Amino acid sequence: MCMSDSRLSSREPSNLWLLLGRYWIVVAVAVAVLVGLVGFGIGRATAPESLLTETATVMATLTATETATTVVTVSPTPTLSAEPSQPATSSAFPTGALAWYYLDDIRSGTRISGYGDDGTGGTYSVNGATYHQTFTLGGYTVSCGNSCGNYVDPGDHLWSSWDLGRKCTTFRATLGINSKGDPSTTYSVYVKADEQIIWQSSTPVSFYSTQELDVALNNALRVEIGAYMDTGSRRTESHLVFADAQFLCSAL
Repeated sequence: MCMSDSRLSSREPSNLWLLLGRYWIVVAVAVAVLVGLVGFGIGRATAPESLLTETATVMATLTATETATTVVTVSPTPTLSAEPSQPATSSAFPTGALAWYYLDDIRSGTRISGYGDDGTGGTYSVNGATYHQTFTLGGYTVSCGNSCGNYVDPGDHLWSSWDLGRKCTTFRATLGINSKGDPSTTYSVYVKADEQIIWQSSTPVSFYSTQELDVALNNALRVEIGAYMDTGSRRTESHLVFADAQFLCSAL
């Protein structure tokens, strides 16, 4: 029995190594797997910190690069060229010095036609005031008979046309009835520039009052000054008086 035990004891180590020899491959694989798992776990645990560090490094590098290479270009302020100067006055209007011309002084050179405008001009009294430079329409001058007067009836149209050659800018006058005329006389007055009415009396011109006329002529070629006798009597000195009647023009 003792021999048997001894034999058995001598065989046990041999059996252990035999087992290890048979399964060493499995043991090696298991150890390798265990080492891999441990390494993977450690890598996952430390990866975020290393990733953040690398990201921060990259961002810092990019920022430094952009700062170093960015060039700011400032455009120079453009210099504005001067606009071409414009003429002080339109070529459509008279050039040169302007002056006032009494119609009574220039009628021989600029009046071209009319009816009832062949009064003597000169001095007239209107609504209590005396005027020495006048232009008249209508009426009848008793002192010179039929040679220098008109038989004007209510409803008659009187006018005077002037060729101003586009040299005049303004026409002005004080309107009234000759103080020697019929107190019932009234006239409706108008002014035309190149066939267009540019001024009309708001109420008829009457014996007991005056009206102011001041109108732009718009560089007209021809101007017509006209009136309709509304009321009055024939063969009287009821002239429609344009007192101090003047054109503002360049040289005529």
